[in-house]
Amino acid sequence: NVLGGDVDLVREFIAEANEHLDASEASLLALEADPADRDALDAVFRAFHTVKGTSAFLALAAISELAHKAETVLSRVRDGEIRFSRRYASLSLRSVDMLKELFEVLQDGLSGGDMLLPEEYAALLADLRDEIKNLQLPVYLHLFAKGTWEGQSRLPEPLDILDAALVDHGRFQLWQPFF
Repeated sequence: NVLGGDVDLVREFIAEANEHLDASEASLLALEADPADRDALDAVFRAFHTVKGTSAFLALAAISELAHKAETVLSRVRDGEIRFSRRYASLSLRSVDMLKELFEVLQDGLSGGDMLLPEEYAALLADLRDEIKNLQLPVYLHLFAKGTWEGQSRLPEPLDILDAALVDHGRFQLWQPFF
């Protein structure tokens, strides 16, 4: 039984999340036309942020992790560290599409169907992780140049909290507690 039987809460979340994701698609198209459109950027960021927070609360780890990674990339744009480009538009659109697919799987699961992650999930998550690592490298190099890491044998790795919770002998689960 999903989440101890609170199926209505999960259904409400699915409906709300899909509304946010639909709105974010229009905002992403606006961002492609005008990368400086702050309102569009904020709308997409809010969609990822809302999905991340609520899915974490509901212990939907795979959904939460994907939304978190997508949100992290967009936070660099929001903070002015990078400029929105086709690359980030593509990652964001792929993330929106994957989240929608995950919500379809979750909806099917509420009706008793299998809840397996789509095949493309792992590749998208890897692409997002790689992008985050690439975005962190200049920060690490800057700190290293300032001597912040003096005396340490290596630079710290980016934090990947949920990785181990997602894979179970080739079968993926959409929710698992991650504490």
